Amino acid sequence: MDSFNPIAVLSDTSLCAIVRDEIINPADGIRDFIESTVPFVEEAVVVDTGSVDGTRQELEKLQAAHRNLRVLDLVFKGYASARNYSLSQARTGYILILDADERLISEDFSRIQEEMNPESLSHRFKFRNVFINPKQDYTSVGGFNDRLFKNLPEMHFQGKCWEGLYFREEPLSGLQVTNLSVEIKHFKASPLAQEQKMNQWYNGVMQSGKQTETSPSHVKGFADWKRYNPRRENYR
Repeated sequence: MDSFNPIAVLSDTSLCAIVRDEIINPADGIRDFIESTVPFVEEAVVVDTGSVDGTRQELEKLQAAHRNLRVLDLVFKGYASARNYSLSQARTGYILILDADERLISEDFSRIQEEMNPESLSHRFKFRNVFINPKQDYTSVGGFNDRLFKNLPEMHFQGKCWEGLYFREEPLSGLQVTNLSVEIKHFKASPLAQEQKMNQWYNGVMQSGKQTETSPSHVKGFADWKRYNPRRENYR
């Protein structure tokens, strides 16, 4: 197979991301996400699920500048189905999952390459949750954690809001997994904004079943969820 990005640090690896209304977010928005991630992987598959804030148009411009970036469109019917669609489009042996408000720094990609175990089905990260107020930061290891894994047809996501990765029909807990020393940096605005997002989007629109009709940018509190976190500058 021809290499889509011959200078990638993570060779044979596709970034698979789903995005919606990310022109700005606590991690500095969609342009920063692409420019700080796509050069380090062999290919990138970014699926826009119905942005109305200019994200889709910005991705079109970025695609022209990054030959290993493919931008696709999908009507949003749930997180798991959107992620599974992105997986189906990947053309490499491994898949890396990141959201648009998460970041790895350049040194992280080299460490990942060094620590990858070819015998493992999946590789797991730590998560550093970075708030505007550093006293509110915390590190977690649980949750949606299988972010780097082999691209196999048996791998798929399940779940309406809190999607998890499954191998065939079983969770990965009993299969060989490697824990990486690398932290994914997840940028947040404030605990109050996180609570608003939980109540107004996940427990509101998502649970109502109207997620295909409503864009996040139309929901009350959206500006608070997306407020830029200046501590992003400390992780470049």
